[in-house]
Amino acid sequence: MSPLATIFLFLHVMGAIAAFGPSFVLPIIASQARKMPSGALFGLKLTDVVERRLIIPLGLFQALTGIGLIWTVGFDLTATHWLSAGIILYVIAIVFAILVQARTIESMIHLVESAPPRAPGTPPGPPPPAFVALAGRAQNGGIFLSVLLVLIVYFMTIKPQF
Repeated sequence: MSPLATIFLFLHVMGAIAAFGPSFVLPIIASQARKMPSGALFGLKLTDVVERRLIIPLGLFQALTGIGLIWTVGFDLTATHWLSAGIILYVIAIVFAILVQARTIESMIHLVESAPPRAPGTPPGPPPPAFVALAGRAQNGGIFLSVLLVLIVYFMTIKPQF
């Protein structure tokens, strides 16, 4: 492997760790927000910041380092089906993250911020149905993205022949 290919490989692996590792903590943030409704807005905003400032930008960086790696190593996409499958899943995941998941979290934040204030000392009531629907959508989207991520890692590390 050429020195340039080694650099691209290093950047690609480090980028994957930095970009997608934090995504596994997002369900924990959501779980804590459900247990402490007073912190729901903080949990949503933290999720949004992690997604928009870390996961998505570094996820896009993965495309650049992946292209650099393909170029320097000389992979033939017609002969390396595992790579083609990983790329297709990556495109689906990044598009979904940007166009669906990030917008869902943004809508949840808007609903919480636009809710009428509670009287001091009153416990929070049940969330409105629209919020519950969005939360379910965000949870299902997170599961979908996690499954795609695991499949991508499988293809990129195991390199199954098919």
